[in-house]
Amino acid sequence: MSDIVELSEFPPQSQPMAEELATVTTLHPPKEGVFDSGKHHFFQGEIEVGNDAVTWTLEVPENLVYEGLAIFVPGYSGIKGSSRGPRGAMASEGYATATYSPSRHGSSWYETARNPQILHAKTIKAIGKSVAAHEGLLQHAPNIKTIGDGKKILLAHSMGGLGATEYGIHNPEDVDAIFKLAAVGYGHPTLKELLQDVPTKAHLGLWHELIPTLRNGDIAPNLRNVRDMIRYFGGVRALLEGNSCLRHDSRDDVAALREAGIFIGYQAYRYDILVRADESVADHVDHHSVMENAGHLAPIYKSQLVARHIAHVLQNIK
Repeated sequence: MSDIVELSEFPPQSQPMAEELATVTTLHPPKEGVFDSGKHHFFQGEIEVGNDAVTWTLEVPENLVYEGLAIFVPGYSGIKGSSRGPRGAMASEGYATATYSPSRHGSSWYETARNPQILHAKTIKAIGKSVAAHEGLLQHAPNIKTIGDGKKILLAHSMGGLGATEYGIHNPEDVDAIFKLAAVGYGHPTLKELLQDVPTKAHLGLWHELIPTLRNGDIAPNLRNVRDMIRYFGGVRALLEGNSCLRHDSRDDVAALREAGIFIGYQAYRYDILVRADESVADHVDHHSVMENAGHLAPIYKSQLVARHIAHVLQNIK
């Protein structure tokens, strides 16, 4: 899979809800020797997680390489629309991929502030059940035999790595693999190490991170997202979640997942100062790689490269 099939854009404002269906066709025929994912089908549903309603979106390619469900677990802020690129890129590699914006309010203070990764784990489970019960999916995408609770691959970005791990610990029987993308939970750099990284361009900067995502349309600069970010960072929620990231060490849990037969992949980014590219993480996972010339938001603004790498690794373990 040396290239990505170009897909026409699926307008966010016209995304189907519940049983409705829309398709996206390829703009150009795939090159010889490149995987052809065929037409893409979109499905949506709504679930209750904690005290919030969460909308999931599923993109199903006509040609599958995995008869199960891939779920992109978003990171720190979970900006609406930021997972559209990763979803489309994984679908182009033959994976039925679901995305969602995380719940902000759990059913208790413990879930909301002290342990928000529980909300991710609950969301993953609810999405699996909702997808499995989706009548339109069974009708229009009969090529998926075991989608839903039976087989899952979790693609976990940043803080989402904790939620994916939490889910895997409590549901090891229905997780085939967890692929972590600059995920937290493997220790953290000291202030001295962070300062040493700055001269090597390791940073979350406007030019290298935010501007590419906005320019490519991976994060829509609309009023809804601006309001969401102001509410998120203007209160204590962001600080509480940041503290959760820093204090949580998931290495023992990841070891238990590997003992249960779950494949753990990890991709780090060389110019990432939020989750530093640490070679020692390789000792705790089944696959480890570092993408050069990339920062913390690489899964969003370099989604095709990231998805291609994930697909290449996963095809060798199934």
